[in-house]
Amino acid sequence: MLAYARERFPQATFVKEDVAEYLGPDGRRYDRVVFNACFGNLFDPLAVLRHVSRNLLADGGLIVISHPLGRDWLRGLQKRDPQMVLHDLPGHAEVDQMLKEVPELSVELLEDETDYYCLVLRWPLCSRLASGIRLTVEVNAPDTASQWLLCDLMKIYQYYWLGKDAEPGLPRSADRVLRQSFLAIKSAGLQKKILDCVTSLYRSETKPYLGEVQKLLRVAATTKTDKDEARYVAAVCALKPELFLLVPPFCGNPPCILLRDPPTGFELWYEKLPQRCSQTPEEEAMRNLRESISAGRLSTMRKVIDELYADRIEPTLNEVQERLRDRGWSYSDAQQAVLLYACQKDTYDLTKPTQNKQIVVLLKEPPRSFAGWAEGAGIIPKVSTTMESGFKSLLAAGRAPALRGGVAGAAQALQNISPQGSLGELRALLRVFILRGLLEYRDDELVPTVVLLKDLDTLRQAPPRTPERKKSPGRIYSQI
Repeated sequence: MLAYARERFPQATFVKEDVAEYLGPDGRRYDRVVFNACFGNLFDPLAVLRHVSRNLLADGGLIVISHPLGRDWLRGLQKRDPQMVLHDLPGHAEVDQMLKEVPELSVELLEDETDYYCLVLRWPLCSRLASGIRLTVEVNAPDTASQWLLCDLMKIYQYYWLGKDAEPGLPRSADRVLRQSFLAIKSAGLQKKILDCVTSLYRSETKPYLGEVQKLLRVAATTKTDKDEARYVAAVCALKPELFLLVPPFCGNPPCILLRDPPTGFELWYEKLPQRCSQTPEEEAMRNLRESISAGRLSTMRKVIDELYADRIEPTLNEVQERLRDRGWSYSDAQQAVLLYACQKDTYDLTKPTQNKQIVVLLKEPPRSFAGWAEGAGIIPKVSTTMESGFKSLLAAGRAPALRGGVAGAAQALQNISPQGSLGELRALLRVFILRGLLEYRDDELVPTVVLLKDLDTLRQAPPRTPERKKSPGRIYSQI
């Protein structure tokens, strides 16, 4: 298998090692470590997590634990072969235990659907640089030393791109120690510009996020070289800890550059909210957030919830965020949607998250035509006999589309050719067929099992039914 993989992907490096003991060559660290459809097979997942995060993961790196078929499929495999699948996928309680074992990690994303699972954990951005350890790296060396120092230091601080091999024809530079005195001469001008930008943001009461500082540098730049300097802001700030404090991203906020010595008279940003005697600080913050939402966004948020009610799909936070992103919202804006809904208490009611259950955004006054959800987390759906027979007839006639993209994608494909039934009812129909063993996953596609194929053959061989004609109630006239 390794020989085939090396032949198929010659640019990648393949090794056969125990992940619980593997150390990258020459202390190499990686910005992404992905466990795809294999985390449940590990003998000791917590030990592996500790080793990977502390010995293989770069600063700011991500650990991705995913399974394309989800928890239910893995549990079925575990019942059939308990020696192969040793552990279930981590739920909320297991993730909390992971964070106790490795408190440096933080949760970036947790999607635990019936047919899909993804957990993303992040290691802090500047933990190792702040500890003062000696950096020994293996990188590509450009033509000049100054370019190498600036460019690769940025990669070390922001992403730790140490997993790339040298391109053909370029020399390799190994075991180099960054010399701050040399870099200080080359970056003195940029350091002064960064300090001026951050100070101006302080005075304008704007939080100095990394993107805001880079934007000011590009606006003030007169040449292309000056504009390119904005890419090295984090690198220069990392070498001047006596001037700057780099705050890693957290809770959806981008990285921030703070001054060790703020300007005179500076007050913290979050303490500048106006005070009212009739409202608590929490209520005041919610009011300010509510007033900051534009009318267009309010309309989009309401349309998303109305659509989910019409589709009879429970409006979990994941469903709401996905539909907001489909309507043009950025990922970070969609992540803050729960706050935007929470501050509109007169319209929406948010249910508290429980184990294996997400936050659900409900309407205070649901539509009169609402007939309940067609499916829900942890609930076995109920579908009508008419929908079951109609779906089987569609499969028997060969007119069914390719059922790809999990239950959600397959239901959407069915609705495109057969508008009968809501999207939630079609999802429930597919889940019922999967639970009964009539449909199964083959790669990324749902296909009929042997049991369903026999039913389809019987359905094709059955003679077509002709509707009985009703007798006419009219009179029969005869001639005498």
